[in-house]
Amino acid sequence: SAGVVGEPIQLFDIVPTLLELAGVPAEHVHFGSSFLPQLHGAPAEVGRAVFAEGGFGTHEPRSHEGYGGMPSEFSDYYPKVAQQQSYPLSVCRAVSVRTAHHKLVLRSDPSVADESLVHELYDLRDDPLELSNLYGEVNMSAITAELRSRLLRWYIQTSDTAPRRMDPRDGDYEWPQPYAARTARTEGAARTARTEDIAVVAVGTMLMLLGCGWTRLRVRRGEVGRRVLSHSGSELSRRAYRPLARIGP
Repeated sequence: SAGVVGEPIQLFDIVPTLLELAGVPAEHVHFGSSFLPQLHGAPAEVGRAVFAEGGFGTHEPRSHEGYGGMPSEFSDYYPKVAQQQSYPLSVCRAVSVRTAHHKLVLRSDPSVADESLVHELYDLRDDPLELSNLYGEVNMSAITAELRSRLLRWYIQTSDTAPRRMDPRDGDYEWPQPYAARTARTEGAARTARTEDIAVVAVGTMLMLLGCGWTRLRVRRGEVGRRVLSHSGSELSRRAYRPLARIGP
């Protein structure tokens, strides 16, 4: 029968739920939990928390809306974009953790001390609309410390993942067992040759765009050399573009 899951759920949980419904094992690292048991009426884990993050730092203005140009003043987006341009700290980086009872929001930006930013803490049982900010209240210090600890633990556990497949560049070491058999090494050599060809084209294109005149490129045993002559053929131009780093083994 249809029902409502009352416990906190996050977007991360949708993928593992659908995979479990379909009977498909996950072949990627994810940090969500299936809520299929809750759909069938089972209770969720006690004290379950969900997390969110977002925002932009003041050191990355290109990420703010309106960086490439403001919309019309009559646009519905104008107030939102204007706020980001006028008060970038209003959309600075923020993280939140929420349980069934409390929600903590923390903000940080390189331009100011964290203490000068607005942080938020709400008791969702008494204040479901989040109208009364309790952050900094003495009687809420234990709750704040607990939620901060959960945020740190979440970041530590989800900050990175190890690849599931061996990298073909691992080399022929005793352990891990060599990934590259003879045929794989042959394929690797072909990939290296293709990489060199791409590099030659990329370097030539770059130099042409820089207006250095015509460019001659040559490949010799994995080493790319080039001689560039400007229209005037000056020694300065030839010196400026002579060396080029090795590509390949």
